[in-house]
Amino acid sequence: MNIQEMKAFAAKFLSGLEPVSGGTSGATIIGLRGDLGAGKTTFTQACADLLGISETVTSPTFVILKKYKLAGKFDFLIHIDAYRLKGGAELNGIGWQEVISNPKNLIMIEWPELVSEVMPANTIYLDFKHVNETTREIKTGN
Repeated sequence: MNIQEMKAFAAKFLSGLEPVSGGTSGATIIGLRGDLGAGKTTFTQACADLLGISETVTSPTFVILKKYKLAGKFDFLIHIDAYRLKGGAELNGIGWQEVISNPKNLIMIEWPELVSEVMPANTIYLDFKHVNETTREIKTGN
């Protein structure tokens, strides 16, 4: 898919998301898997735009976590990049348990496989593949 198709995919994807209700599962968590340049941040930017975030959304590679206030069915979009982390303990060290406990948080985490031991069972995974310079492929995964 190209950038326009990715935006359309993001719109369709977001339209089906609702805050988690009941149980102990907490936040809605989207695990974004794929190689560097596969489109994980671009997808997050498209979602942020659709959710009404006017700030420039960049990959939080060095700050690890960025939090954006939302108006609507979710209170916050939390964008996490786990690329530089050495495991779930480091993610826990920056407040992971707190952010995943709030059912009004929408969390998009890049490189979730690097912190797999702390990823909740109800995480929704998207797998990104770099096809060529202008095309990406996105599949839902497990």
